Amino acid sequence: MDVIKLDENIHLLKFSPEGNSFIGFNMLIIIDGNDCILLDTGYERQFVVINEYLKSVNLNIKQVIISHFHNDHIGGIPSLRHLPIHGSIFARDTLAKYKSNDIDYSPTNPVIGEKEINFGKNNIKIINNPGHSKDGTIIVINNRFMFVGDDIIMTDKGEPVIPFCADQDLFQQKKGIEKIKTIAKDKIIIPSHGELLKNNFDIFKDLDNRLIYLNYFIMNDKASYNLFVNETFIDFKGSKWHLYNMNLKRSR
Repeated sequence: MDVIKLDENIHLLKFSPEGNSFIGFNMLIIIDGNDCILLDTGYERQFVVINEYLKSVNLNIKQVIISHFHNDHIGGIPSLRHLPIHGSIFARDTLAKYKSNDIDYSPTNPVIGEKEINFGKNNIKIINNPGHSKDGTIIVINNRFMFVGDDIIMTDKGEPVIPFCADQDLFQQKKGIEKIKTIAKDKIIIPSHGELLKNNFDIFKDLDNRLIYLNYFIMNDKASYNLFVNETFIDFKGSKWHLYNMNLKRSR
């Protein structure tokens, strides 16, 4: 794990891709003195590393914020259930799909709409944003940083990864990206996977390309990914996820 100081009180906890994957993992700590808030916990094995690191630098986790409740974001929750755990009111819907054991991973402090947390000198806004999954959130820190779950996935080399519609809903993903776009100006975007986006040009180019992809296949759900690339000159890493995205049961 690499620890990258983004600000005096904002530190990125970065894990490299595992095996043949090209997607790494980002968690974040927001610090006030010897206390911190942890944003996402990673898999259980990653949380073990995080917890040992925090102990070594004398930081105590006081609260937890979860961007969304997929397995690679919640592995540390069983060890943290004595703390306030903030996350979308829709977390149980996602957990019902992916978790079948008896451990409770649901948030103790569910977010309905928006929630604001003041932690020392830090201001944190948690905004419900169904997109990649129904329980997605945007987390804005000090009006400068945006921690975004899997609505934006990058490689560690800064390559954009194809939108992954976990709920197999292109419309929902589109609305999630559009909402991010309304908030993103002059922010640094910290995706939960991959390299950060640090300036308006890169951020809005990336968001626009994702919207072009989603709109294209909302209108042309029988078209091939290769045709999309040939017509738009936009290509994403991880195009194998396109087949998953298009396995849709449309009700609209």
